[in-house]
Amino acid sequence: MSIGKKLEELRREKKLTQEQVADMVGVSQVSYRNWEKNIKNPSANNLEKIAKAFHVSTVYLQDDSQAGELINFYKKLQPLRQRLVTNFAAQQLKEQESDSTFVQKERTYFEVKVFERVSAGAGAGVIGDGDYDTVLTDQSLPRFDIATWIDGDSMEPKFDNHSVVLLKDTQFDYDGAVYAVYIPESNTTYLKRVYREEEGLRLVSYNKKYPDRFVPYDENPQIVGKAIGNFNPVAV
Repeated sequence: MSIGKKLEELRREKKLTQEQVADMVGVSQVSYRNWEKNIKNPSANNLEKIAKAFHVSTVYLQDDSQAGELINFYKKLQPLRQRLVTNFAAQQLKEQESDSTFVQKERTYFEVKVFERVSAGAGAGVIGDGDYDTVLTDQSLPRFDIATWIDGDSMEPKFDNHSVVLLKDTQFDYDGAVYAVYIPESNTTYLKRVYREEEGLRLVSYNKKYPDRFVPYDENPQIVGKAIGNFNPVAV
């Protein structure tokens, strides 16, 4: 059973929401959701926090869907072939740690470091604090400076909730482009279409159920980056 499936079963047994478990572990809801969907696995540190929260061992949480089969194969091999398998596994691990791409099922996947989040709704902590997830995509991406989670639906349908937005480190270019805007006074970052006005910035959502937000210049709004694309991570 995969780690994600075990997490989902444990959470449902405790009658908890994904948001509640994320708070218990100290990660964003987006990060926890990706664990359950097997888009990425929790780090060793987070795995220990999860085990403590659910009162289980870290060994129990490990993905054992293929381990039993591999162990059975290994036991049937002669000692020399067992050493070859061990050496091959060690080499694969070394290559994985040094290379950001790999091929699986005749497709090439690219690793992307995704920072915690920007907000497309109610606001979220400023990005670039060093806390990131590593996800996979099979898309050829444009050059970007930072990738971050979208947490909210105010920029749908252009930018999906829980997708990854790619930002270019640049200042304001033109009205109506999509930017991540940091507001120091409230310590929040928003992903919005931005329009410059005489007294401040007007932040506009694609989703019509969200009203425009006006930020006066005296609140010192800062352009974090311009959105140049987005994607949904793949699970392999």
